[in-house]
Amino acid sequence: MTTLPEIAAMRHLVTAALLVVGVIHLLPLAGVLGAERLNQLYGIDASEPNLAVLMRHRAVLFGLLGGFFVLAAFRQALQGWRCWRASSVCCRFWRWPGARARTRRWAAW
Repeated sequence: MTTLPEIAAMRHLVTAALLVVGVIHLLPLAGVLGAERLNQLYGIDASEPNLAVLMRHRAVLFGLLGGFFVLAAFRQALQGWRCWRASSVCCRFWRWPGARARTRRWAAW
């Protein structure tokens, strides 16, 4: 049987985890600022207009996802299956070829 302090601790743990995940997903939002910033973040030449638009779009989507995670950290009604569904987007990213190497390059920044 679960006690009240254990439930409160679990709620705090879930809130902290969602905040951490949200902040991690908000970091690429800086790519919206331009091709130079994308070059700093990902180590790619985003001077070609189509690639720049694609990468900015990616930054906005990660920003929206990060904002959702931060919001869900403080609203219990948004936690649960909706957060798990949103996190499945992140899991799909890891299946792409070369995604881990790009993420390591980004994390080293």
